[in-house]
Amino acid sequence: MAARKLTIITTCTNQKRGPTEPDRCLRCQNGMDPKFAVKRWVESLGGSEATAPASDVYLGSHWRESLNCVASAREKFDSPELLVLSAGYGLIDDRTPIANYAASFAAGPDSMLNLKWPRENSVRENQAEWWRLLNNAWGRTNLAERFGGCGGEEVIVLILSREYFGAVEREVAELIAAGKRIYIVSAGVFANLSAISPVVRARVLPFNDRFKAVDPYLDKTNVSLNARLANWLITAHADALAEGNGKVFEVMKRIGEGLPDPVRKPVAPMTDEEVMHYIQAHFSTFGTSASALLRHLRDSKGLSCEQKRFGALFRRFVESNQGRLFDPK
Repeated sequence: MAARKLTIITTCTNQKRGPTEPDRCLRCQNGMDPKFAVKRWVESLGGSEATAPASDVYLGSHWRESLNCVASAREKFDSPELLVLSAGYGLIDDRTPIANYAASFAAGPDSMLNLKWPRENSVRENQAEWWRLLNNAWGRTNLAERFGGCGGEEVIVLILSREYFGAVEREVAELIAAGKRIYIVSAGVFANLSAISPVVRARVLPFNDRFKAVDPYLDKTNVSLNARLANWLITAHADALAEGNGKVFEVMKRIGEGLPDPVRKPVAPMTDEEVMHYIQAHFSTFGTSASALLRHLRDSKGLSCEQKRFGALFRRFVESNQGRLFDPK
């Protein structure tokens, strides 16, 4: 039976609309016991004014493309939904009112990895535990609970980075074991298939940056590649998605096998100081879009900066200039 119900699950973004108050940054809990930290964190965010829906708070190309996925899905599926894996709020939908905050499952100043975890724990175990503690503290369901009662005909597309995948891998495995139609769109996870559960491994679509050759729409920065791949998948292969029984995997494998290896452009590396100089010089042109700045740096300038490093430096620049950058003119 072909499914016509689709839920898209994406990750939160570092970029938010406007400045973030210091007490809404997870770095304030660095070094704390996770159980104590999550209580303080929820008290801090819970006391904040949260009047804007998540769809209006998150910014950046990844979020924009995630919203595009929903728009595309409306033409192919019945009442598609967008859920968000938030490192600060837990499992929410795009209509949930939230305040600006800074929290992440990835390494960085506002990472949950900076809490005081048991030494014997793996990174993935810590990510999964923070996810569990966070949803419990907010009184929210996790993925396994959210979809546990749904029929097997519903299609669930997860757009994930490796770090956010680590937080929900166990729950995804539960859903797969229960017969749910799960498709994972993550070039990073696919590149590290051997490190994940065999149960989940079979649901990771065979996407990598070679797929940029399929369509000019896909041939852009890697910052939002997963979300663009998901949008392309929903737009061009909705019937295969709905059909189930491995059809979409057959189609993607066949397409992937015929694609050439990407051509790598020669680039010149930059120091942190040079990157900060560049951001300062071009910020007014590109506004709050780190991905647009990085794309301009690579494509127009022929220079190089690793995506995560550029993002961290961009946030450092914004944080150090918040008052001047976001004051109304």
